[in-house]
Amino acid sequence: MIHYDLYRERHKQMIDYQAQIAPFTPTLEELTKVWNVEKTAAAWSLKHLVEMGLCVYRNIGKHKRSYYAVETKNKDTK
Repeated sequence: MIHYDLYRERHKQMIDYQAQIAPFTPTLEELTKVWNVEKTAAAWSLKHLVEMGLCVYRNIGKHKRSYYAVETKNKDTK
């Protein structure tokens, strides 16, 4: 079961955090602190945000990714 409301809230928190650290984008480690969750929960959230089209990522080197929350016109994306 996907908790769309939870992921929309995390998307909003991610947008707010991105504004604070611009022009940089957050890493998984940073998002664990923003969302106050463990690494596994943050990774699942990012997976669902990407699937929902609310987030994109790019690889940084071999073992890190940088994530970017996409601002959407339709906030009710499922």
